[in-house]
Parts: sequence; C-alpha cells; structure tokens
Amino acid sequence: MKGYNEAICNAAIKALMAAYHNLMQTTIREALGTTPYGKTDTLALDAIPEIEIIAQITHFDPECIMVTEELGRKAAEEWPAHCSPKDQPVIFFCDPTDRSLFLKKFLEIFKSDKASSEIGEIIADPENRKRWDDIGGTPCSITGATSAITCLHRGVVTFSLILNYISQEIFLACSAGIYQYGLLDADNKRIGDDLTVKKIISDGTPIVFPCIDGDQKWKNWKKYVTFLGKSGYKENFDDSMIFVEKGDQYLHHDQPGGPSRVLYLSNLQTLEKPIGFILSNGEKISEWIHWLPFVRYAHTTGERSLILFEIYHDRPWTKKGILMSTSEPYSIFQPSKTEEGVMIIDVNQLARFENPSFFRSTLVIAERHNQWALHTMRQHQYREIILPPGTMI
Repeated sequence: MKGYNEAICNAAIKALMAAYHNLMQTTIREALGTTPYGKTDTLALDAIPEIEIIAQITHFDPECIMVTEELGRKAAEEWPAHCSPKDQPVIFFCDPTDRSLFLKKFLEIFKSDKASSEIGEIIADPENRKRWDDIGGTPCSITGATSAITCLHRGVVTFSLILNYISQEIFLACSAGIYQYGLLDADNKRIGDDLTVKKIISDGTPIVFPCIDGDQKWKNWKKYVTFLGKSGYKENFDDSMIFVEKGDQYLHHDQPGGPSRVLYLSNLQTLEKPIGFILSNGEKISEWIHWLPFVRYAHTTGERSLILFEIYHDRPWTKKGILMSTSEPYSIFQPSKTEEGVMIIDVNQLARFENPSFFRSTLVIAERHNQWALHTMRQHQYREIILPPGTMI
C-alpha cells in the first residue's frame, strides 16, 4: 500500500478497534438499552460503535466525508456536487453494527443472570461463542455481527475492513491481498488497539476464494445467499432473478449479514456447503460496497478470483421511492475516462440523494470459474463491472 492510503487504512483500523473495545466493555444491560441517538429506538449496541468510529475518523481527517445511515443527511450537505474523480475527497462508507438484530437476540440469552457482565467477558468464553451458531448460523466468521468501513477515493474503492464481534476477528481487503486476523490472544484476552495494516499483513492469515469442483459443481454453482427478510425484497428478487430456480433447494441463507456476505465465497465457508454466488437484492449501498475491494484485490494465479455483475430489469421495484436496481444511466458504476474497459464509482449520482446511504443496487458476485453464472449473466446481457486493476491510488 502507498503511504497515504496506508495511513488512511490505519486510521480506519484504529476507529474499528476503538469501537470494538468500547462495545466489549459495555454491559449486557447497557447494550440492550435504548438511546436518543439518531432514531428514537436506537439500541446502545448500534449507537456505541457508530459514535466511536465517527469520532476517530473525523479526528484523523476533518475534511473527509462519513456515510452512515444515521449520518447520511449530514453527509449529503457536504457532498461534492458534480466533481471529477481527481477532485473527490476521501469518503468512508460505514456500517457500524451489521446483524444487530441477531446480536440483540444473542445478548438476550445472558440478560437474566449476567446483565451486569461486560460483552467482552461473555464473548471471550469459547463456549458462549458457540451459542451464536443457533442464533445467527455458521460459521461465525461469516455470520457474526460486524462493523465495517470501506474507503472510496477518486472514484475507486481502496480498502475494506470488517470487524467481527462474535468470532473476534478483523478482515482486510487491500492491494496486498485479503487477510484474516484474530483479536484474541492465546489466553482469550483482547489484544491492544495498536493494530496496523503491516501487522495484519505480516501476521494474519491470507483468505482465498476457491473454485467449486467435483461432480456436483453445476448444482453448487447455483447455490446462493441473499436477503429476503423484509417486505419488498422478495418482490425484487422474483422479478430480478428470473434465472434462479425458486424454492429452498439453492437458497442457503435469507437473512445474511451485509458486509461479510462476500466471505461465503471464500475458504471460510465449509467445503460441504459451497456457495455459488452472493446477491445484493436491491439493498442499500452500506450493505454491499464493502464487497468491492474483495472483488478488486482477490487474485488466484495472477487472475481475479471474483466476477461482479449489475442486474437490471425493465420494471424495477422501489423502496421509499428509491430504485432497487439501476440501469446504466442511473448506475453509480460508470466507465473510466482514463482506463479503458474499467468502471469507477460516480459520486455525482450519490450526491443527488438526500441521504447517500439509501442508494440501492442489485448485484451478483461469483467465483470466476462459475460457468453457470458467467453464461447466465451474459445470456441476459447484464453488465459486468470490471473495477480498476488492484493497485492503490
């Protein structure tokens, strides 16, 4: 990573680690309480990470733009209008607590007899962490509640960080590759807050995105993960996924996490239950923008490991007046004027929104050897989104 981008990434790591330590030192009772921050019904477990992350990032760079669901309107006020990529400021997209509903259910298990215990004490116990499986699914490295930050600069995603509160790990996608790093030492004690990019790369475990093979590969290529848990999403799915056989035969999870969903395509997912593709089913940008650095930087034998397609149909659904799938003129993915054949992210599209975090897209990501996905996407003439080569700006 180049110096400036490494400094930005270190600031984001520091922000996530501060949020992590703060939440881990919060008691069960406090975390499950409500706070007037943002929405009137905001749980403390949602507010605490967001407040800490915003404080840390804005201290590092007061000129940067922070996009969260709570801060979206403020971000819109500061958004650069009709700027060219070279004039674009550093923009952080943050999902402070993803899968908070499942985290709430998990913490409620301990509320009756351990309400005064800190969350960190509960999660440090491996036996307690196993109880997550019945609440949120397995493996918890993928299904756990997370906090995520992705950086966008000059129209290009430069890195993504995903911190998993349950598995106690942090994931980094950057120009040096994709890494997993444990946040507990050998005695199940939390590490300090001096974590850096260099340490994650040097001491972390590389993550790969293997191809699906074997006699059942054609069937496994069709297995997918997407969100169907609220009104409007099934309708968008039924109209967009005309190529998917309906029913539970291929659906692996219908209420997965947002940022960590891309990890279903990695070697963290069990070989017995391979996933052929993941789908953003008309979801908000804060759910899926964190996938893009994984698409950009994951390589196998010198080739990209993952492919990305944008889905659109003639009568798209909307949520609160916002398109759930976008045709090319409305898409944030626009051709680069300096690099032929690649797409950059046009922030001018997002600047038109009262709250940029509400922008939605329908996207498919698959491993590059998934012939079923490739043939199907091209048959329906969906746009392949090719991000710039995996070098930092």
